[in-house]
Amino acid sequence: MAKLAPRPLLLIQGSDDDMVPALDARALADCHGSAELRIINGAGHGLRHDPRAVAVLIGWLERQSGPPVVVGDRGAGPGAT
Repeated sequence: MAKLAPRPLLLIQGSDDDMVPALDARALADCHGSAELRIINGAGHGLRHDPRAVAVLIGWLERQSGPPVVVGDRGAGPGAT
């Protein structure tokens, strides 16, 4: 896990997951050092279709991507008017 650092890492865990204990997710986040751990209250192991988990993931990805890029905007270079 330490080899992943300093890459950004998001861990999403269900509080009621009966396959992977929340303590294991916390241990992984601690091993990474700067991972973001989000525990979804009342969620189980199948988070793929949980709208709360999807919202967390989308928000995290947006924060990782930086400012939006305007398609077709090539900037003002030499000869631009």
